[in-house]
Amino acid sequence: MKLPILLPLLLIISSFGFSQTTYFTTYIASEDVTLYEDTAGNLSNGQGVDLQCGVNNIGKKRRTLVKFRLQGIPQNATITSAFISLEIAQSNPTSKLLSCHRVLADWGEGLSNAGFQSDSGTTPLAGDATWIHSFYPNNYWNNPGGDYETIPTDTVSTGSSPFALFQSPKLINDVQLYYDSSNLNFGWMIIGDETSNGSAFPFYSKDFQPGLEPRLNVGYITTTELTDLEKSRTFSISPNPASDYISIGGLNDFVNKPDFVILDYSGRTIKSGKLTSNRLMVKDLSNGSYILRIHSLGQTTKLVKFVKN
Repeated sequence: MKLPILLPLLLIISSFGFSQTTYFTTYIASEDVTLYEDTAGNLSNGQGVDLQCGVNNIGKKRRTLVKFRLQGIPQNATITSAFISLEIAQSNPTSKLLSCHRVLADWGEGLSNAGFQSDSGTTPLAGDATWIHSFYPNNYWNNPGGDYETIPTDTVSTGSSPFALFQSPKLINDVQLYYDSSNLNFGWMIIGDETSNGSAFPFYSKDFQPGLEPRLNVGYITTTELTDLEKSRTFSISPNPASDYISIGGLNDFVNKPDFVILDYSGRTIKSGKLTSNRLMVKDLSNGSYILRIHSLGQTTKLVKFVKN
């Protein structure tokens, strides 16, 4: 098994009142498969050397599924960056529009292998994902073609680049969700242009050659300098993720009305002021992940992470 690569970088964020180290780790896909449009679910390619995406020359859809096991990140970490990269297995690729979607149900990769007939697929074996099966032969998707979040995590155009690179605030949120709730980590589905025949093209799979596998790069921070007093106090926000406002619980710990600072993960102050109630408007923030810092003179600082959608 290939282990994730940890690359530590020191990032001092003085406005937090403590220092943090930002770590980066690269994950190689643990499972990756192609879903072949077939109403009977008789096609798969679990161990194939590439992954198909788009529509082939006879009008059949192909979709890529990819999953990464988030190992080695310590408890209570906050994800600060994430990007998925897939290398296109095609010389001089033309521009392709691709969308990345969070998958909503678990799926498998069996031992089927179509060899160099990857566009055609082959007979599925036990545990393979197919167009109608999440795990062949007895477990099914709720929807043919896979169960996924219809609103994409990210949409990109490949241009002439040999890579498809997905990176967005929503991808950071996906990774944070998978880190916090590993039972929901079903990976992502990559969907290509499904409006015209002949749009399908391949990515290298994890089974082709070392160095060309689908990869997920994650940056994260951990907070280690908070005092036991800070950790023991009740402090919460809701809803989280938030769209218009956040309601803050635990303000009774402060004798006086506290000040607040909202920071991004570079330590930059995005918004600040004095809390006059337990409701704080965030509608004006860009979508992404933030840290809310609340403090009052002579009292312990409180910190909490939240996501703006």
